[in-house]
Amino acid sequence: MQLWMDVMRDVEHLMNDHERIFDAWAEGGVDGLVIGPLVFNAAKLLPGTKSAPAADPPTMTFDPNPQVYKRLGVEPPPAPAPMPEKRALLEQTLHAAKEHGLLVWIFQAQTGTGPGGDGHYLSDEQTRAATCARMVDTLEHYPMADGAIMDGPEWGYEIAPHHMNHRSFIFHDLPESALPVCAALGYDYGALVAAKDRLFEGLHNLNPARVRLHSSGGLLGAFQLLGGDADLLAWFQFRVESLTAYFKGIRRCLAAERGRPVKLGVGPRSAAFAPLCGYDFAQLAEFIDVLLPKHYFFQRGFDGMVGTVYRYVETLCEWNPGLSDKDALGVVQALFGLVL
Repeated sequence: MQLWMDVMRDVEHLMNDHERIFDAWAEGGVDGLVIGPLVFNAAKLLPGTKSAPAADPPTMTFDPNPQVYKRLGVEPPPAPAPMPEKRALLEQTLHAAKEHGLLVWIFQAQTGTGPGGDGHYLSDEQTRAATCARMVDTLEHYPMADGAIMDGPEWGYEIAPHHMNHRSFIFHDLPESALPVCAALGYDYGALVAAKDRLFEGLHNLNPARVRLHSSGGLLGAFQLLGGDADLLAWFQFRVESLTAYFKGIRRCLAAERGRPVKLGVGPRSAAFAPLCGYDFAQLAEFIDVLLPKHYFFQRGFDGMVGTVYRYVETLCEWNPGLSDKDALGVVQALFGLVL
């Protein structure tokens, strides 16, 4: 087993005291550091804290190298405000991490990506090239990094209406821009949209007898609970194929562009939600070096497993007044295999 530390969205907190922190980590047996996104915080501290909020827009930690973006046929992002002292301290911190024997991985190395294309982000070649260029630029600028970790993209998995403007809302997952993605993978876009709409309608027309009949019946029971809809299963499979193809494209681009070996990690949802988001752990493991499933068990905020189950139950009961919490939990069990 290895012990890693994750410094996320507050790099100054580590930079400003890195020698003492690294000495303590070494004594405690820490093997690696994940750090990022590589942005500097605003200058002003939050009242009563030692941390400052992230600047808006975020201040990137280095100037883009135009040659990297030129090689990939994309525009570089604009140069950030110069912060020479902070930049020097960050590089000193990362060098010190290596001197302490730590592996260093950059979280969201694509942060600060320049303009891409107008198509869907999962299939637009210009958008993917812009993402890859930024990752290459980041890794070239920080040669002490051993790898990069991508936090998404992914398809949505929430059904609560108040998620409608949030990236995780499942029923906004098939905009017209996704049509070329469907076509490239051999799927009928119109059929998938119709299946999505039938799922939305079906989840508004559940009754206790139907839920109790099918919810404990495994795959076949869940299939009947959702209307025995073959196009719905095709939509779920499309989510997996499209996301797998996206990460394969990033992997190929990094392999072609990088000047040194570097590893790539991806942070999928926890296993229960991962297939709905498009993650197939076995397929990803064929070309991704490390998978970091988000086992977020908390209830509040976004992304927590218990919170997502709570919102499913709450939403299903609102849509179907005849359902009890127990019935709604039966639907969740049928969909995700979770038993609480």
